This record gives sequence, structure tokens and C-alpha cells, in this order.
Amino acid sequence: PANLLESELFGYESGAFTDARAGGKQGTFELANGGTLFLDEIGEFPYELQAKLLNVLQDRMIKRLGSLAAVPIDVRIIAATTMDLEQMVKHRKFRQDLYYRLNVIPMHISLLKERKEDILPMIKHFLKTYNQNYNTNKFLSIDALNALMNYDWPGNVREVRNTIERIVVTSADDMVMLHDLPTDIKKFSKVNYFINVHHRHNPRLEGPLRQNVEAFEREFIRQTLESAANQAEAAERLKIDISTLMRKKRKYRLTNG
Repeated sequence: PANLLESELFGYESGAFTDARAGGKQGTFELANGGTLFLDEIGEFPYELQAKLLNVLQDRMIKRLGSLAAVPIDVRIIAATTMDLEQMVKHRKFRQDLYYRLNVIPMHISLLKERKEDILPMIKHFLKTYNQNYNTNKFLSIDALNALMNYDWPGNVREVRNTIERIVVTSADDMVMLHDLPTDIKKFSKVNYFINVHHRHNPRLEGPLRQNVEAFEREFIRQTLESAANQAEAAERLKIDISTLMRKKRKYRLTNG
């Protein structure tokens, strides 16, 4: 609510309103003095408070609720939103002057589906984090990893984090299988993994058996190395010793892992 947000941001004096804490309270701006204040979802900031926020940004002074004294502040502001503020300005849902005051150094972060190269590092990071949090040793099967990598992640980073926590908590075994994933993500698995791996080079499976087996082995090892925290973990998943893994990496000219 706007009145609660105002007291949280700007603070209040004793007796400023019913149930106000004796002695008053510092607001977030005062607490962040000399540092950085992150205003998330600024597009949802109440319109009636936007003018007051603008004054704070311009004058670098705040007034607690119930006080006439101005308190100087030196705070760096980082604001974020998923909304189109320019359209909100046109429809008078966001103040134009506040928009320009905040839009000093704009940064656009594209949707996760537009930067697929970031998905794997995020999966590995959150998997490590939640394995530590829940004292588990979960890791992803190739099919599960493929599905996670091919999914569009409409919820972006939050969805990745929540999904990884969910599968760490709910999967029965250490190896997370395709059936352990949420229903919306399962369908992004490549049904015939080998055909899809090989398809990048040749639309039909043909040629010597050994050549096709080696193509599959190379891709299998490559993806295991990518999803594992280190080479020791990759060797454990593949059920081979590290010396064998190193030999196969040289054979297939694999540099990751």
C-alpha cells in the first residue's frame, strides 16, 4: 500500500500515525545513505508517490513522515522493471519527469530465450546452490539437460532458479531424469537424442557403424562435461576413470570441462 511504502522508504517520526514506533524509524533511503538502493519493479510504484520520489532524486533530501526537517542523502539508485515505461508515460500511469530522471543509463536485458548461452551456467549455479542447501548430490541426465536447455523459460531467471530447486527437492534419485521435470518442460526433450545429435551433420543415419557410435559418444561426453561441475564429476557420471576421460577428450578434441 502507498502509505506503508512511503513510511518504509522515507521513515517516520514518533507519533506520525497510529501505531508509529516510539522514537520513529529510519527509512530505506536513510539506511542506504552512502550506498546503493535497488528499486525493483519501479513500474508498479504508486502514482501518488512518484512526485515525492522525483523530489528525493532531484534534491537529494528526504523528509520523514511527521517531520519538517530535511535529511540530506547520497544514494545511488538502480531501478528495474519488466513493464514498458514509455507506454505507461503515454497513458499517464507513470510520470514523464520521473521516467527521464531514472533513465540516465538505460540497460536492456533481453529475455533468457534470446540468450541461450546463459542457460547452462545458470542451471549449474543453481544446481550447486541447492545441492548445498539441501545436502544432496543431484545431477542431470542428458535427456533432462536437453529439455532444460531447449525450453524457452518465459519466467526468465526466477523460473530457472525455482525449477532447479523443485527438481532437487522432489526427484527421488541422485540422477534427475526427464520424468522428474515439470510437465511444460518435458516436451522440449529431443525424443530421439542420437538422431538429433547426428542430424546436424547428416539428415540420414548412414555410413559405418563405428563412425556413428563415435559421433554419439563424442556428443554424450561433451554434454556431460558441460553439465558437470568438474572432470571428476563427469567421469563419475560416465562410470569411467579420469584417465579414460582425458584420453577420450584428446581423441574427440574436446576442450570444455
